[in-house]
Amino acid sequence: MAEELWEGLTYFIKPVEGVSPTDRLNQFLEFCRNGERDPVTRRYITDARGYRKVGVFKWLEGFRLCSDVHFFTAEEPALIFSVMLPKNDHPWGEIGGLMDFVETGNLPLQLLAEGQIKLKSRRDMDDAHQGSCRVLDRVPANRIREFTDALKGLPDTDLDDIIDDIENTENINIREFFE
Repeated sequence: MAEELWEGLTYFIKPVEGVSPTDRLNQFLEFCRNGERDPVTRRYITDARGYRKVGVFKWLEGFRLCSDVHFFTAEEPALIFSVMLPKNDHPWGEIGGLMDFVETGNLPLQLLAEGQIKLKSRRDMDDAHQGSCRVLDRVPANRIREFTDALKGLPDTDLDDIIDDIENTENINIREFFE
């Protein structure tokens, strides 16, 4: 049997009372792209486990999962987010803030008569993710490890501080990839 090269992951997004499904999905997609920052300090918020809420894109970049990553969504029969990417062993539950959006436990679903869920390809997300991955080309080799750890939002890392330090000591601009 050939080695599996791809995997697909699917998450059901928690609805929020008073927020339309489209708006809730857009909130989640914004989190994927940009994470969650404190509105006053503009620094990434830390979750209860100590992981920074850097978002899905930066977390993927921290593992250098930049190419061949494809995103999909659906709003019927539930809010659904799916991703297809090269097979890996990275636990998505470690993405700071992800589980704030994800439904767990029993999910009552009313499927369409065909018994299928039709996913919409999110080329906008694919393209945005690909574009943000170019930042790794600018980071000096001796700083890659600390930078990728911060992209993952690991406890005891601060992406903003590391970006500031790299920009100041190396005289390069990498923040533009995150604005």
